Amino acid sequence: MGGPFHHQPVDAGDAAEALRIFQAQGAVHVRGALDIAVLARLQGAAADVFAEREVLAEAGELPDALSVDYTRRFIHLDHLATGSAIVDELLHPAFVAIASVYLGKDPEIADQVHVRSITPVRTDTYLPFHQDQTILRRRLLNVWIPLSACGRDAPGLELVLDSWRELFPVSPPPGAKFAVELARIDEQALAGGFEERARWRPSFEAGDAMLFAGATAHRTHATPDMTHDRMSVELRLV
Repeated sequence: MGGPFHHQPVDAGDAAEALRIFQAQGAVHVRGALDIAVLARLQGAAADVFAEREVLAEAGELPDALSVDYTRRFIHLDHLATGSAIVDELLHPAFVAIASVYLGKDPEIADQVHVRSITPVRTDTYLPFHQDQTILRRRLLNVWIPLSACGRDAPGLELVLDSWRELFPVSPPPGAKFAVELARIDEQALAGGFEERARWRPSFEAGDAMLFAGATAHRTHATPDMTHDRMSVELRLV
């Protein structure tokens, strides 16, 4: 199904080419779109909050309101020292241009922009295959921004190209309670319809972003060789 697929990053200055690739396969890797200093500031602020939560959890003093955020290892941007205003520095004009075409309107930022931490010692935080459109129940463009290099020494992202053309049945695990678990897609359901070349596991540098449709199936990409933690911003345009 689909292809040939474009697995190479596109320079952020070439918005027309980025849009062409996105329209062909439902995802595009944009290189050099973001200020590395801004990402480092955001990563530092998030690391401080994660560390504070660990101290509270170890002391048995973690507020109930933070239990899900702690378990799933994410922080809403407005809980960071940087504040939510930093989101304006994460929206490259190319992102907005692609979203405008895909959504057919001026895009808005969906609620709950957050930083997620994936750490190899907590494999329970790895996300299964899912489609965000199943969770949000609306058309959207994902803007996924790693705060440092990943996909080699740190967990990255795996996407199934061309999967955006349909919504797949969900297969929640027993006892599922989190939205992403309830939206889980069985890997065999994808394996039957897509060749290996449609499975994309990019390597990212700081400053890169992945733009993909809300119906593009994706999950955490991790191997035993990946021993470093990874933080990323999850931002959705609707």
